[in-house]
Amino acid sequence: MVSTAELASNVAESIDAAVRRYCEDRERDDTKTRGDGFAIWCLTDLFGFERDSAIDALLDGRGDQSIDALADDGNRLIVLQAKYNSHDWAEITKFKEDARRVGSGQTSGLPQRLRPAVARIRDRRESGLPLEYYYVTNQKFSGDDQSRLGALEGDPAIGAYDLDWICHIFLERQSERPLNAPSHQVHLKPMTAPLPFEQSLIMPVSLREFARFVADGEQWLFNSNVRQYLAKSKINQGIRDTVEKESSHFWRYNNGVTMVVDEFSYEDDSVALYKPQIVNGCQTSLSIARVAAAMPESQRELLEGSVLVRVIRERSDDERRKITEFTNKQNAVRGKDFFALQDFQHALKQKIDGLGYFYEIQTGSFDFLARSDKEKLKGDPRFTHLEWARRDYRIQAIEAAKCYAAAFRDKIAVCYANPGDLAPSGDLHDTIFPADLPDDPEPFLLPFLLMKHAERTLGYGAPKGEAWRRRGRYMFIFALFRTLREALQRANRLEVGEELSPARLREVVAREEITLGLVALNDRIMENFFSDSAVHKLVNDDIFGFLKGPVERKDSLEVLDLKISAALDSAGGRQLVETLKVALPN
Repeated sequence: MVSTAELASNVAESIDAAVRRYCEDRERDDTKTRGDGFAIWCLTDLFGFERDSAIDALLDGRGDQSIDALADDGNRLIVLQAKYNSHDWAEITKFKEDARRVGSGQTSGLPQRLRPAVARIRDRRESGLPLEYYYVTNQKFSGDDQSRLGALEGDPAIGAYDLDWICHIFLERQSERPLNAPSHQVHLKPMTAPLPFEQSLIMPVSLREFARFVADGEQWLFNSNVRQYLAKSKINQGIRDTVEKESSHFWRYNNGVTMVVDEFSYEDDSVALYKPQIVNGCQTSLSIARVAAAMPESQRELLEGSVLVRVIRERSDDERRKITEFTNKQNAVRGKDFFALQDFQHALKQKIDGLGYFYEIQTGSFDFLARSDKEKLKGDPRFTHLEWARRDYRIQAIEAAKCYAAAFRDKIAVCYANPGDLAPSGDLHDTIFPADLPDDPEPFLLPFLLMKHAERTLGYGAPKGEAWRRRGRYMFIFALFRTLREALQRANRLEVGEELSPARLREVVAREEITLGLVALNDRIMENFFSDSAVHKLVNDDIFGFLKGPVERKDSLEVLDLKISAALDSAGGRQLVETLKVALPN
C-alpha cells in the first residue's frame, strides 16, 4: 500500500508539472505566472471547476486585496488565495483581514479593475448565498501554524489547506463506489419504536448510540457515499458545535442520515441491519462520532440529543446508486462527482485506460499517481498523428462528456453555459447519455483527442489570438463532426440520418491523411463562420455569450451548414471526399 508520504510526493509532482505546463503555454516563467498556474490547479483539481471557468476567475495586478481568483459555478462563489512554493502565516492573517474589509465595503483606493469582483463578493455576502474563502499552499504548515488554525473561524471563516490537507481531501474522495459491506447483521437501538413506511423505517437514535454504531462500522459504512468526510469544512464544524453545545436540539437543526440495507428487522427494542451503507449523511455521522470519541467517557454518557435515521430496504445495486445520487443532489456535492457512481463510466474507464490513457472519473485521482505510473501512459499508437501535447494522457470524464455531446448530440451551448447538466445528476444527462448507450471508447476518446490536436496545432483555447479561437474548442468539435458527417454522406459512406458508428469513426481518425485534411478544412470553416456578417451581429463582441445559446439558433446553424457545404465544394473538400471513398470500405 502506498504511504501517505509517497502520496504527498506524487501530488506535489503533479502540482509542479501543472504549473510548468501553464508557464509553457503562456511562454512566461515568472512568479506571477507560476502563481496563476497553481491557482488554476487549485480550482480545477482541488475544487472541481472547469478549466475555462478557472482561467476566467483569475484576478491580475497589484492591490488585489489578497484575492488571486474569484470563481463562480452558479452555486457557490470561492475567493482564493494560492501560494505556490511559499507560505507565511502573516499572509493568511492578511487574507482574512482583507476578506473582512472587502465584505464590509471598506475598500478605499480600490483599483477600478477590481471593483466588479468586490461588488460580487459584497452582493453575495449580503444575500446570504454560499461564499467560501480558501488559502491554499503546496507547502506544509508548521506545528505553530496547525495550532493557529482555530483562529480562522469567525466571520469570515477561512479554509486553510497545505499539501497534507490537499492529500487528505483527495484520499477522502477515493471511496466513492459501493464496495464490500459486512455480510453479517449489525444492530442499532432507536429511542422509540421505528415508524415503518413502505420499504423503510424512520427512527430517532440517541447521539450516544449512533456514535457507537458509526465508530464500530466506520471502515465499511461509507463506501457508497459520494463525498467522504471533509474534516475542515465549515459544515462539519457547525455539526460538531451543535453536538457539543446544543445536543438536545440536534434533531431540529440537522437533516439526519439515510442508510440503505439489504434487509432489516425490529425486535427487542433493536433494529437488525443487514449490509448497511450510509448514502447520505457522511458529514453528520462522522462529526457525531468524532465529537463523542473526543469526550471523556463520563461526559459521553451524559450526552443528550438524537439524530433522525432513515433506513431503506434495497438490494438492487442500480437502485442503491440512484438513492445515493438523488439524496445527495441538494447538498454541496458537485454533479461530476456522480461519474464515480456509474457502472457505465467504470466500464468506459477500463476500456480507455486499456488504450494507454487515464480516464479520470474522480477529481484528483490522477494527481495521486506516482511518476512511474504516469510514465506508463503512452496513448494509442493508432492516433499518434494527433498532436496533443502528450504530457500526461489524462482525460477528465466531464471533458470527454462535453466533447461527446458536441460531436454526437449536436449540443454545444451546454458545454459553455452549464456543463454540469451533462454530469449524471444533470438535467440533460439522461437525454444525451441514455441507458442503452454502448460503452465503446471511441465516441468519448476521439473527439477529445481531436480537440487537443486543435489546441496544439491551431491555438484553440490559447490565451492569444481571435476571441472565437480562444473560446472555440468545443465549437470546433461541433463543427468538425458536422463536417465529417456531410463528407461521409458525399462519399456514400454514411446514409443521411444514419448514426456515425464508433467503428467508422475509428477508421477515419486512424488515417492521418484524412484526419489532418479534415482538421485543416474545419479550421477554415470556423474562420469563415465567425467572419460572416450575420454571425458577427449575433456575437456582438461577446463570443462567450454567443456560444452559451445563440450558436444553436436556426439562423446560426444555417450559416454554419452553408460554410460546411462551401468548404466541401472547394478543392480541399473534394479531395477529402475522394480520399474517404478510396480509404473506407462500403
